[in-house]
Amino acid sequence: VSTQSTGFNHFTLKRSIVAGVSRESKMNNSTYHFPSKHLLSQQPNDSRKPVVLISCGSFSPISIFHMLMFEHAKFELDRKGYFVMGGYLSPVNDKYGKSSLVHATHRVNMCTIATNTSNWIATDSWEADQLEYSVTLKVLNHFKTELDNIFTSKQVSIFLLCGADLLSSFNRPGLWEDNDVADILTQYGIVVFNRDDIGLETEIEKHAIVTQHKDKVIPVQSPFVNNISSTLIRNFINENRPIKYLVPHEVDNYIYQHNLYRTN
Repeated sequence: VSTQSTGFNHFTLKRSIVAGVSRESKMNNSTYHFPSKHLLSQQPNDSRKPVVLISCGSFSPISIFHMLMFEHAKFELDRKGYFVMGGYLSPVNDKYGKSSLVHATHRVNMCTIATNTSNWIATDSWEADQLEYSVTLKVLNHFKTELDNIFTSKQVSIFLLCGADLLSSFNRPGLWEDNDVADILTQYGIVVFNRDDIGLETEIEKHAIVTQHKDKVIPVQSPFVNNISSTLIRNFINENRPIKYLVPHEVDNYIYQHNLYRTN
């Protein structure tokens, strides 16, 4: 995952397919390897608080906005005195049951191809590899276990990176367990990309637990208007419209080579 790629070629595609085979074998209790080579090193005299950003989602497909969220979140956190040492995309399990999902093998491959161009963001397949759907808290706990095993002499904080729509979903009855929301905020934290159509402060005030721990919610004002959704991209593909510049170039090639998202 940490290997940089300057373009989409036969080697990149072949490696992504091999990765898909290894994920299938993981379902049969094969060895899982946590990607960590991309994590940035922090100098001993650097007193900033080290953090890792985790983005959970369908990524069907991954778009340029998903990647931009990481870059601008890192920029803002660096300005606030944090040291962002890494980021992870965690594609959701197929058992999530969303009709727009292509198989996890493809979604993990596309995310891996996209993050191959980054020196600090990687794709982790653990969530997608599980036999069942995992709630967000369980996924964050997985990352904590892996990072604690790597960094035994210092504490690395974990922040869930998301859009304001996810924070707003905390207020939907029956969608989130209150205990999960409390644990996400107390044990971890949330970096939220704000949107003009969602009042972040209002959404925070609607939820008593979020209000109680609102110091663990770090808002990032989006410097650009985001109307690039995975739904839009899938619709474009189905209408034979170009998706160039809406997804990473190599992902565009992968989608068409594997004939994904075409229903007509």
